Amino acid sequence: MRDRVLWSFLVLGLLGAGSALAGNSKPAGPPPVGPGQARGELTAKGQSYALTHAAAFTDQKDNTLVLLVTDEPVPAAKWTSQSDIFPYRMDHQFHGVAFRFDTAGTLTGADVYAGRFPTGTLGYFTVALTGKTRAGTARSTDVAAKAEEPVSLNVTFNAGTR
Repeated sequence: MRDRVLWSFLVLGLLGAGSALAGNSKPAGPPPVGPGQARGELTAKGQSYALTHAAAFTDQKDNTLVLLVTDEPVPAAKWTSQSDIFPYRMDHQFHGVAFRFDTAGTLTGADVYAGRFPTGTLGYFTVALTGKTRAGTARSTDVAAKAEEPVSLNVTFNAGTR
């Protein structure tokens, strides 16, 4: 009888310890996005778009880095100029944002693709790149929220390496 009581306490103690450990574990955050992926949302022109893809290319004319976060994959690896986006978009109505960075890595502008034609912006977004990678986060600013046509952006992306 005494062995059964001790055994019961041992089992209950182990179950309690397991429950306590499970209760102390931190909830897992969202997994990081892999190369070519994005996770976030763009709201513009009264519509919301789930941003699931990221790509980048360098404009060969002025060495501008163009980083796109979009709702569908785009063939940015084939593009050599910002003007390559327009003919592609005539047949593929992707939605998202194209960020432009100078050779120093400074954000110099962005185009919002939410309607038939892109809307050029400056001051609507902040972009934080992780080190020298093409990965990071982008958020809309107060300027974007107060615009005549408000824009909201919250996205994590990974457009791969340079």
